[in-house]
Amino acid sequence: MADGKVMQAKSVAGASARAGATNTRGRAAPVLLAAAMLLAPMAIHAQETSARSYALPASALDTALTRFGNDAGILLSFDSTLTASKSTTGLRGTYTVSQGLAALLAGTGLEAAQRPDGSYTLRRAPAAAGPAGAAVLPAVTVTGSAYSVARSELPAPYAGGQVARGAGAGVLGTRDLLDTPFAVTSFTEKTIKDQQAQSVADVVVNDASVRNVDPTNTGYANTYTVRGLILGNGSIALGGLFGLAPNNQTTLAGIERVEVMKGPTAFLNGMSPSGTAGAINLVPKRAGETALTEFTASYMSDSQVGGHLDVGRRFGVDNAFGVRVNGLYRNGDTSVDGQSQKLSAGSVGLDFRHERVRLSADAGYQKIDTDRANSTIAPQVGQLVPDSPSASKSFMSPWNLVETTDYFGLVRGEFDVSPSHTIYASMGKSHNDWKQILDFGTLLRSNGDFRSTSNLNYTGIDRTVAEIGWRGRVATGPVQHEFNVGANRYRADRTSVGTIGLGTIASNI
Repeated sequence: MADGKVMQAKSVAGASARAGATNTRGRAAPVLLAAAMLLAPMAIHAQETSARSYALPASALDTALTRFGNDAGILLSFDSTLTASKSTTGLRGTYTVSQGLAALLAGTGLEAAQRPDGSYTLRRAPAAAGPAGAAVLPAVTVTGSAYSVARSELPAPYAGGQVARGAGAGVLGTRDLLDTPFAVTSFTEKTIKDQQAQSVADVVVNDASVRNVDPTNTGYANTYTVRGLILGNGSIALGGLFGLAPNNQTTLAGIERVEVMKGPTAFLNGMSPSGTAGAINLVPKRAGETALTEFTASYMSDSQVGGHLDVGRRFGVDNAFGVRVNGLYRNGDTSVDGQSQKLSAGSVGLDFRHERVRLSADAGYQKIDTDRANSTIAPQVGQLVPDSPSASKSFMSPWNLVETTDYFGLVRGEFDVSPSHTIYASMGKSHNDWKQILDFGTLLRSNGDFRSTSNLNYTGIDRTVAEIGWRGRVATGPVQHEFNVGANRYRADRTSVGTIGLGTIASNI
């Protein structure tokens, strides 16, 4: 019995042993994996904390990292775009893995990160941490501009791009509208393009306080009222100087902005030669950073066809030199019966800009020939004013004509003596030829009858203008002061054959 029990026990034990042997094969992998997981951190820690000697020469960063990984016996993987164009001064001495990677990556903006499996990768280093406990916020880029009294850059436009945030204010320089003690509106080139404006008159009437007395493209001159007061075309300045813009009607071929200043402006711009209601300043175009070649075709009723070419380029170191060329031509019948008009205009704008120096030069030409140009008719005293005729009907004689030709040139320079002080000077000349055979109506009666007197006029005008000044800023304790010491000069020489009467006829509107 005892022997039988022993044999049974052995048998069970043997079965158990056989079963155990069979199960051991099934559990071998988990047991080895568990052992590896227990031993891996110990091996990684030993590898991380153990130091060894390295002698890596200066080379491309990716090359040095690959060699370091081989020598250190680590797995290192990374995106090659992170190390592109980066280099290292090498590694010489005794380092741990972490120390060696940190030394190789110093100054590259990268850092090494260890994965849970013991391998390494690269990532961009975060911004430097602040004081203990302080949160590190992401970088915020703020773009802004200030309108310095010592600069003449164009102020940025408001949202929509049609009106600028600032404008030229004569002796005060280019300023933000909120810092300008005058009522100013600055219309941008976008306004000119969006509204297909043909002359200055088409732009300034966007201001509710300005009205154009004469129609654009069907007359021979523009006259404005600002706040109900007359402002002649002679009060249009070019680059801040009166007397240079075309004498009768100014096109917009080479104009970047149209600035309207309302109210007396003699303190800012000098005495206007044609009215005290305000001033209109034209800002010439300048070449931008991006090369420009633009052609715009146009058609207006009844059959006026034309084109406008605008080309701009910058050259030299830091694009210091700029050239902007504009050409405009238009010819054909206008919307007035029997009337035609031919217009040709061109301008060249050159500029040079440096850290402390800004130079510019502008030259232009404009010629407008209008056949059967419209004129004015004065009513007879005591007579009711008749209803206006159709705007498409001409009540002028078929032989009426007006021919105006203008040439102008302007040079300007600014030099920053210091960040707070600028000296500036500018000078310009213009010449105008004005020939016309034109009817002037008088004694208009309630039935539309009037007397038409035809006159011949020939006038030539030569103008010379100049300006010089010193503009700056000083401080007396906590108080800031801005000052300008300057002088300007305007001279106009007019030649004329006078008015030659050609005859008087009776007519009707």
